[in-house]
Amino acid sequence: RSLTLVLREAFQNPTRHSGASRIQAQLAFGTNQVDLLVEDDGRGFDAEASLTDDTHHYGLIGMRQRIERHGGEFELRSGRGRGTRVLASLPCGQAAKALPEC
Repeated sequence: RSLTLVLREAFQNPTRHSGASRIQAQLAFGTNQVDLLVEDDGRGFDAEASLTDDTHHYGLIGMRQRIERHGGEFELRSGRGRGTRVLASLPCGQAAKALPEC
């Protein structure tokens, strides 16, 4: 469920905030982990500040916390005018708990 919620948030954010015209998602099942990659071509923002300042970025912080709670890794890359890239990786055993479809 956690990975599904991260995917939902990664789609909702650019729709609501960035003016993106393209959002692309990729789910890859490896031997030891599951990777979720979501990229958009929106306005972008200061990703580092968004993950440390919890004033207005609860969705981003929540995505990171969900993945890390399952022993995974969360990476957020963005910059003004460059769009956004979200990468969430979970170990296979934890992915089964975080993604019911697994």
